[in-house]
Amino acid sequence: MQTRSTGSSISKIVLAGALVFTLGCDNRVSIDRYAPNSQSVSKLRSLLEESGDEDLDGDLDGDLSEESGDGGARTENDSPATNPTGYATLRGQVIIRGVPPANPELTVSRDTDMCGTSAQDLQLVVGANGGIQNVLIYAEDIPEAWCNPSALEVSEDFIFDQKNCVFLTRVAAFQTSQKMKILNSDPKGHNTDFSPRFGASYNQLIAAGGYGYYQTEAEEKQPVSVKCAIHPWMQAWLFPRSNGYFAVTDAEGNFEVPNLPAGVKITLRAWHEIPKYIQNVTVSGEKQKWSKGRFNRTLEADGVLDLSVTIDAGEFD
Repeated sequence: MQTRSTGSSISKIVLAGALVFTLGCDNRVSIDRYAPNSQSVSKLRSLLEESGDEDLDGDLDGDLSEESGDGGARTENDSPATNPTGYATLRGQVIIRGVPPANPELTVSRDTDMCGTSAQDLQLVVGANGGIQNVLIYAEDIPEAWCNPSALEVSEDFIFDQKNCVFLTRVAAFQTSQKMKILNSDPKGHNTDFSPRFGASYNQLIAAGGYGYYQTEAEEKQPVSVKCAIHPWMQAWLFPRSNGYFAVTDAEGNFEVPNLPAGVKITLRAWHEIPKYIQNVTVSGEKQKWSKGRFNRTLEADGVLDLSVTIDAGEFD
């Protein structure tokens, strides 16, 4: 962890030194002459933001030219079409190949009358058909002008509940236009605690049978861990987004993301709480490498693209 942080700091120092060397410490320069290229500035900002991630998005060189799921590479020279030609649906199923590893046993240390005496940490939930539940699929960096109205400004509350000392939603995404209503369906209090990187933190006691509210204007780049300080074995993941282009796989591993921009290349990402960003997959029988969980697709207007994604059980060890 410290190595990544040190590397990020060194990168920033090198950038600053390069600017001083180029411009001089006391030289008078023409602003017009050194006016920055907006595309380069945007790319540099993205690189610095990702270099600061303490978790999974650390190495810088993976963002300048990345392997895509369609066999191509995404580079800073790509010129996407000006506007989508319509909208389309991406849907599919994520299944496991092989025997899934067992989930760890949890230590229930208090309130056993409410929480029980033992429990499993349901990190990996696999259905009878091999479908993997709680895989997050989402579109990355979709311009607002490309978004279908159905993917913007959802106003109904996003409900997040807990019962028997378990967060009832293990992995969930919601839009920043929504209020998150945090319920407590237990007869004793819970403490809901999460600290997003870009949005406001939340650390509040939710009384028995009560509720609280949370809302953020900032979307996150990766899911945020949710804990309960009173019952520390409780775990969930939340993902605030600025649009509705996301889905979490159901009990059979199925997902659907409707009304995605068509006729333009879009980048999607796949995430699960054990491997985090999913990289080694087989799609419709073809092995692929999704760098940091990213894969590119161009959808046909009014069409439906079905993806059959298989992940080896060893990826969850």
